Amino acid sequence: MLLRRKSLSNEEILFCSKKITEKLINIIDKLKPKRVHIYIDRENEVKTNFLIDKCISDIELFTPEVNCYKKEIRHKRITSNYSLSKETFDDIENLDIIVVPGVAFNKRCMRLGFGGGFYDRFLSNKNCLKIGVSYDWQIIQKVPICCHDEMLDIVVTEKRIIEQKNYSK
Repeated sequence: MLLRRKSLSNEEILFCSKKITEKLINIIDKLKPKRVHIYIDRENEVKTNFLIDKCISDIELFTPEVNCYKKEIRHKRITSNYSLSKETFDDIENLDIIVVPGVAFNKRCMRLGFGGGFYDRFLSNKNCLKIGVSYDWQIIQKVPICCHDEMLDIVVTEKRIIEQKNYSK
């Protein structure tokens, strides 16, 4: 999965990311969230800059800051022009939506991450809409599942929306 993602062209990444962003914007327009937690893409993940650009003026945005050595995730506020606040937060309350990346997903909205459990720990105590974003080829039949893995509510790809409940309609 990671090798395939690494081999994507910029054109493929942009095309798919824009399609995914259109679907996410439809969801956001319907739900009118006040606080959204979203990753900043890296290593050919689905680009989030289009969504951030759309939301930055109306929605309070946060992003994770992962410390692999301490095995913790902290959070920063995204301000204009993709600047991050100097202040970090151990946890963020009252989130309306969390958007996460992944290595792979299944049709039950289970996510395979990078193995650190950072997002699973973060998602475990959040009562909000949890959205995974991926390229459609990252949807696979079976994802290895452990007892601490968190199910998402929705997975959005460039071709479809997979959902546990009827959030986007």
